Amino acid sequence: MKFLPLGHSAAVETWYLPGRVNIGAIVCDGEAVIVDTGLEAQAGKRVCRLAKEAGWRIVAIINTHTHADHIGGNSAIVEQFGCPVYAPDLERDFVKHPIFMAYFLIGGVAPWREMNNKFLVAPASAVAAGLLPGPFPWPGRADAPELTLIDLSGHTGGQIGVACGDVLYAGDAFIGPDVLQLHGIPFNVDIDLYRASLSRIAQSTYVTVLPCHGVPLERPALEEVLGINEQQVMALVDDVYALLEEPCEVETLVARLCPRVGKEVASVGSYFLYRSSVQAYLTYLHQQGKVETKICHNRLYWQRSGQRMSR
Repeated sequence: MKFLPLGHSAAVETWYLPGRVNIGAIVCDGEAVIVDTGLEAQAGKRVCRLAKEAGWRIVAIINTHTHADHIGGNSAIVEQFGCPVYAPDLERDFVKHPIFMAYFLIGGVAPWREMNNKFLVAPASAVAAGLLPGPFPWPGRADAPELTLIDLSGHTGGQIGVACGDVLYAGDAFIGPDVLQLHGIPFNVDIDLYRASLSRIAQSTYVTVLPCHGVPLERPALEEVLGINEQQVMALVDDVYALLEEPCEVETLVARLCPRVGKEVASVGSYFLYRSSVQAYLTYLHQQGKVETKICHNRLYWQRSGQRMSR
């Protein structure tokens, strides 16, 4: 496996390392900014080896968001190149303290052993600065082109895309159709922000857009895949609403939604990822005034707005 080209200009080269998680590399005069680093240390070591073979010196890491499969190789790269790590400002503490992700998923309490695994909790790394949308100067140089960070939140609260020329590294703002089908219930935390990010990409002028899970896309294939992503998520929103023919707890909705998309919960981690996604769909419906919560017999139920609960 090696880095493949996305696009080159007179000053900057854009590359990606294909895999289960695509890793980006933006190169100027032999200096490389790495975009996301894969699931574990082995991915980071592979990036280091390929960078050295290409004659690149890694000068920075940008994490588009802070899920374990995007930050897991940080520490291995930092160990070899001593480069700074940058992450979205809202999520930077999840890189410094990755155990926060397990706390986040299960409701803020100390995670038990099954939740402390490489798929949820990456090795920790220091963060040089939190990132907000806007220009990102090339580290340590005034004569190199600026990169541009764009708001692609929704999959996570602070996800950013990294743009260089006519290429956009889009993180998990959307995923390839095959991966989308595999996931069944894609993870998002805010459906309004997610849809706004899809629209932002669709309305952009970038020629090539790379999701972290999928192949590089150009138009019109890009618009088609963006549409497939939005259609699947909105179909899931409709499914959740349909399942509220009677008031339900979130756990009941997860149990009933999974078979509708052909999925079976395979692990504790998968359960909490699905539950978080279902909660995001409920929040979206609540913001639209379509559902509400009720407490009954010491339990929290979701129901359609105005629905009467039998006791």
